[in-house]
Amino acid sequence: MTPADCRGAATDMAVPLPLLLGLLLLAVLLVWGWRTTRRPAWAPHGPPLLPWVGSALSFDVGHGHWSYSRWAERYGGIYHVRLGPLHQVVLSRPDLIREAFGRSEVAGRPDTALSEFVVRRQGLAFSEGALWQYSRRLTLHHLRNFGMGKSRIETYIHHQIKGYMDQFLTPNIGRAVEIDQTLNVAVVNILWKLMASEELDITDHKIQNMIQEMMEGVNYAAKLVILDVYPWLRAILPEFVFNRAKKEREFGETVRQAFTPALEEHRKDLNVTGEPRDYMEAMLQEQHHHPESMTDWHLLMCLRGLFIAGNDTTANTLRWALGFLCQRPDVQRRLQAELDAEVGRQQPPTLADRQRLPFTEAVILETQRLANVAPVLVPHQTTAPVTVGGYHLPAGVQVIGNAYSVHCSAELFPEPFQFRPERFVDAQGQFKPDRNVMPFSVGKRQCLGEAMARAELFLFLTGLLQNFSFAWPEGETHDFLEDVKNPSFVLKPAPYKVVPSQR
Repeated sequence: MTPADCRGAATDMAVPLPLLLGLLLLAVLLVWGWRTTRRPAWAPHGPPLLPWVGSALSFDVGHGHWSYSRWAERYGGIYHVRLGPLHQVVLSRPDLIREAFGRSEVAGRPDTALSEFVVRRQGLAFSEGALWQYSRRLTLHHLRNFGMGKSRIETYIHHQIKGYMDQFLTPNIGRAVEIDQTLNVAVVNILWKLMASEELDITDHKIQNMIQEMMEGVNYAAKLVILDVYPWLRAILPEFVFNRAKKEREFGETVRQAFTPALEEHRKDLNVTGEPRDYMEAMLQEQHHHPESMTDWHLLMCLRGLFIAGNDTTANTLRWALGFLCQRPDVQRRLQAELDAEVGRQQPPTLADRQRLPFTEAVILETQRLANVAPVLVPHQTTAPVTVGGYHLPAGVQVIGNAYSVHCSAELFPEPFQFRPERFVDAQGQFKPDRNVMPFSVGKRQCLGEAMARAELFLFLTGLLQNFSFAWPEGETHDFLEDVKNPSFVLKPAPYKVVPSQR
């Protein structure tokens, strides 16, 4: 064979460059896929991990709390799950949630599509580090100064309850009526008084629609979780991502329209050194002195966070409570009998009456447990290496508090899916609080409006039941635990109607 023949044979045997690159890429993908099925050395055990997607295919994005709870039944109170690129350590035992959420190293917030598209890592709930500590400290200080937890806010709550009864319940006595956004306006009015020194008209449909749009924004934001679990959707479906980002910007504009008029009124006569008259003025003073921290967007997100937290969870808990009491008219009658015996019907119940109303307190706690308004606590993230439940977690790991699994534990609460307020009443008839119920989260990020929310729940429920009884329309009933509307960050019962009757 001549040298030319050898060169020709070698050329014929050469592997084409595109094929070589394709094989190399395939090898890289196979190795990468294999590595994604391996659990990190630091991680607890958990559900099986498929290449690239982890356990995402068995995760119900619309009902994440169900997926977390199903896995908890198999893998216990602490386990690791990977959803696409997200490494999560899920806690489903109350002691572990308290241990983790009480650590400053677990007080961070993860980078998510929600924080990117909606809040831009600003506000009370989604900022972290020095900005979060600064904003939380300021907010707590000013809300306390403006009446949160004081007798004057109790007086204003009574004012809102009376307005709700006079303008909504009394005109509808004997009629089947839906507990609509009127209740939300009455609840949010209490916080709005502290925030802006104003009162909203609970019958104003414009205000009701604005609140509804904000709540729809919360529901829609929950759908962005799919972009965290499947981030490649951003590349292959840019229109999908664009539409969601556009929608969230529209919700952001709703927020701006809601608060800008009141902010502008406050700016007109802002006294930058005097005693602030409300939360808005206090934050505008802070913005004047520290513009680098209190930006316009951060201020708006602080207002939005307070508005939503002080409205949606409280109003929905009251909706669940009224529904449960219609399901259990015997419980409703027992609560009213306690009110009649201890408070009477001449004066509205006050916070000072709480110790004399143990069964009422039990009804509220059982509602919070069974309703699971916030079934998965807002995700935390480790900001430094930390030990939780005996496992040494690195920085950058999401830590999930699965409140739903705790609240529906048959070990902690026998017959967990039954509405049984008596479980929180001891043999002496006294209220028996239970730290395993955590509707306001726990630890460093615990809800800063908890005291106000507890006061509102107690005073609204007792005020309504002191004056009215509630029943289903004849021939109707509801299974709330099966018929949950728009599963998202906040669980709410599907719309229902009740028939109020004067006592």
